[in-house]
Amino acid sequence: LSEKGFVQRKRKTDDRRKHSLNLTEKGKLAIPEIKNSFAELNDMILKGLEKPQIIELTQTINKLKYNITKNTESR
Repeated sequence: LSEKGFVQRKRKTDDRRKHSLNLTEKGKLAIPEIKNSFAELNDMILKGLEKPQIIELTQTINKLKYNITKNTESR
């Protein structure tokens, strides 16, 4: 993203190993297009599912994420 000009990497003064990322003007201008792409993708993926099914799917995915995080942190 930094090579494409969407974000700017800036080295931290207190720890040279760390960087902060700042959204550039080009990055800010891309936000509506990115949001639109995600909305279109969600519409395509969730086509034909009823609201209760989407809620259940979201809960299941969140549980899977929790399980993965919990199990990888304890290693």
